[in-house]
Amino acid sequence: MDKSNVETLRQKAHEALDKFLKPYRESDSGGGWAPFTAEDETNFWEFMWALIGAKFEPDSDGDYPLNFKLTNRTYQEPMSFVNLPYSHKCNTLAQKLEYIRTAQINLSIANDFLKYGIDSLREDNYAKSK
Repeated sequence: MDKSNVETLRQKAHEALDKFLKPYRESDSGGGWAPFTAEDETNFWEFMWALIGAKFEPDSDGDYPLNFKLTNRTYQEPMSFVNLPYSHKCNTLAQKLEYIRTAQINLSIANDFLKYGIDSLREDNYAKSK
């Protein structure tokens, strides 16, 4: 990629950052979160992809060497998983065991959320039966 294209991508990243940062949002006086709107979320995604595109050239499929996930805590649980390495890059026994351990942690976390959801449904049904 030529230098002028890189500079254009960097300028787009700066513009996307400015767009995301305006206006500044303050938390409410009761200690809750500052508002995070759908427009804020869109602007954040645009900034992050502009930032990644300004740093890295995509591969032949258009993929970048990193991904990100956004958790909007105003309506989503906190991030609840551990990043899992590529299984095909686990060459040693220790790496393979670490892969399995990490997958088990993720399964346990998912099971806890599933249990919470089922318990919530049971409580709702119990309350309705009274």
